[in-house]
Amino acid sequence: NDSTRFSSCYGTYYALNSKFSTTPHPLGLVKVLPSDILGHCLSYLNGLVERPNIVRISRAFRDWGDGVSILQNLDLSDSKKHFLSTEDTANIAKQRLAKFVSARNPHALYMLGMIECYCFEKVTRGVELLHKAAFALSKDENGKDCKPHLPSLYTLGLILRDCDREKSESYLRLASRFEHLGALHETLTPDEMKQLGVHSTEELKMNLDSIQLHELISREYHRNHRALSSSAAVSNVQHCIQHIKELADDTVPQIWNDLKQTSYCFNPRCGRWAYKIQKSFMDQDDEDNMTTPPSESGDGGKCVKVARMKMCSSCRTAKYCSKLCQVYDWRSERHRMECRDWSNA
Repeated sequence: NDSTRFSSCYGTYYALNSKFSTTPHPLGLVKVLPSDILGHCLSYLNGLVERPNIVRISRAFRDWGDGVSILQNLDLSDSKKHFLSTEDTANIAKQRLAKFVSARNPHALYMLGMIECYCFEKVTRGVELLHKAAFALSKDENGKDCKPHLPSLYTLGLILRDCDREKSESYLRLASRFEHLGALHETLTPDEMKQLGVHSTEELKMNLDSIQLHELISREYHRNHRALSSSAAVSNVQHCIQHIKELADDTVPQIWNDLKQTSYCFNPRCGRWAYKIQKSFMDQDDEDNMTTPPSESGDGGKCVKVARMKMCSSCRTAKYCSKLCQVYDWRSERHRMECRDWSNA
């Protein structure tokens, strides 16, 4: 096995250096190890912080650092170093993600799927990418089944909630089996959730999108004038209406129509909105033994109603894309304070 081969190579390397009484070169062992063994060792360093340091060591490390096995397992959601900058547009983000998507990195596929859905409104393409992300790593190196990418399963469950209820529920149930907190909120009753205990805001936040992805989507909202800011505060609504009045007359009807047909999540850490989605999804072969994607509905691509939001039962004003966002916004005290004011008003 790999550990035996590594020990054998290291033993040979150590014996040669001892025989000739030479000082071991720091990279000498790299030249002795087979490339697949070294690649396997490097695959454990899958953070955004470690990889740049590795590829600077030598040309060999740079080649291995750009290998499929490394790119596929790199954690792009690493909180220590943002993969996307605060100046990136959606198009630049797509370029940054390209080689990771080619390597079937689940984090990259997920981020690109979110960008297609929420920045370009290419929902069919986004759903396809999210599905691929969910099952990108079907088997590990030992042939065992890998855990699916839970954020992708959860997001698919939310997006397809109104246009394909059966698929939505299947995605959420699968994510719940792996104890994804957002999926549990969607599939369990309030009493069942209470049995799991009260989760802190930090625990809830861990199941939200990364800051870098959330900020990118929010920037695109403002840049395209097709959605409100993620906080959906009243001041933002007024600002958006004022902007519409300043536009040319022929552009007002379309933008105003877009705004009327869109519901926005009040959770400032979310940035998602609900929109109309076609029931006719892509015709796609079940390649790579992935789970079957959403099926063709046969309705000719007719749009269905806007995806429903979870509304606060007290103020009847705040809307959320999910129960997770509603619970997080309440327990973080943000909506708890404004809800009282809105209810009194």
